[in-house]
Order: sequence, then structure tokens, then C-alpha cells
Amino acid sequence: MLRIAVCDDENVICSQVERYLNDSAEKFGIGIETDVFYSGEAFIDLAKKNFYDVVFLDLNLDVSKSDGMNVSRILREELKNENTHIVYISGYSDYAYKLFDFDPLMFLKKPIFKEDIEKAFAKIMKKMNIRAESSDAVAYEFKSDGEVIKKELKDIVYFESNNRKLKIFTSDGEFFYCYGKIKDIYEQLKEYGFIMVHNSFVINYAHILNFHYDHVVMKGNITVPISQPKRKEIRTLFIELFKK
Repeated sequence: MLRIAVCDDENVICSQVERYLNDSAEKFGIGIETDVFYSGEAFIDLAKKNFYDVVFLDLNLDVSKSDGMNVSRILREELKNENTHIVYISGYSDYAYKLFDFDPLMFLKKPIFKEDIEKAFAKIMKKMNIRAESSDAVAYEFKSDGEVIKKELKDIVYFESNNRKLKIFTSDGEFFYCYGKIKDIYEQLKEYGFIMVHNSFVINYAHILNFHYDHVVMKGNITVPISQPKRKEIRTLFIELFKK
């Protein structure tokens, strides 16, 4: 079950997005709960108490209220919420490069069409590793200290390689060790949003907090280097992922 917030000061837009979300949920066979907010303050008030998997957020909320940029800042910096995915909605496209600080999932330009929301919904599913027509998450199974362990991909932050030994770091702060090749991990998981940023690191795009030229900051405030030969390629990839 996905919990989704829609925040826009235009009733028509809220109704439209909500309707398209319900259509997409039915198409993919995913259960959703949707709450609609007509101001940034109303969304933030409830976000303090309730967690949302995704918020569709208008950047151009009434200036007498909290605009979308400020709502994002409060969500990320004051509430320390790095897990709610943000899909921005705006009549302008000039904002795109200013929004990376808030780790956005997508940017949708008004007018909004059904295909836009369906595309966003599919990306949400991919980021959260949710299968269509199933509530089951994709999992990675490995052997650590003689025990077979299965972790959902959405909970894996990154893999780190030291020769043939792999360290797996999860979103709840746990470390696991197993044996394998980092390149094999990447080939297995690249379709699920995992990126090889270095010969020793494969990261989960969903857990990136900040992106920089030579490194990324992952959930847990862990810095992962981007190797020099990959920097241009990774930067281009991140921009393309953002636009999708």
C-alpha cells in the first residue's frame, strides 16, 4: 500500500492528479491511499505525524502560504525526512536544476496529462522496487556467516567490494558481509535503480541524499566516491534519471 500526498492550491489540479493516480494504481494492481492538501502548511502539519511514500508537490503554491521550495526544505531539513519521494509540479521548467538539493524524483510540467502521472507512478514503483500486480518487494538473497539472508532491494543502500568480499549496508544501519563480485552485483541489479559509481561501489539511487561532482552522500550520511573515469557518465545518468 502506497501512501501518497497531493499538494496544490488549485482544486482542479488536485482532483485531476488524484484521479490519474487511481487509474494508474488500478492499471498496475497497486493499493494506494491518497490525501489532498491545498496549502503547504496543511501538508507539513500532517507530514509531522504521518509518513507519505510520495508527495506530488506544486512549486508555485500561493505566496501567502508555504511555496513548494520551502515545503521541500522543511520536509528535508527540519523534519529530517529523506525517504518521502517528491514529484514536483509546475507551470515552469526553469526550476529543474535548482531542485537537486531536495533529492526530487521527477518534475512534471503543467498541464498534467494522464500519461505523465502513469509514467511517474511507474518510476515510483521502480524506485521502491515494487512489482506490478503484487505487493511483494524484490529481494536480494545472500549467505553471511553461514546463514542465508534475504533483504528487500529497497532497504539496501549500497554494496562495497574489498577484493571478493562484499559489504552490504542497509537502510536501518546494519552491515552484512558475503562473497561475490561487485560487477556481478551491478549486472543483476542495474534494472532496479542500482548504479556502479566506482569499481568498489554499487549504490541504490533511491537512497542518495546529495549528489556532488566526485562523490554522493547516501542515507546514513555515508560518503561514497565517484571514480574519475565515471564522473561525466554518472552526472549525465543522474540528470536523465531525474527527467524520466
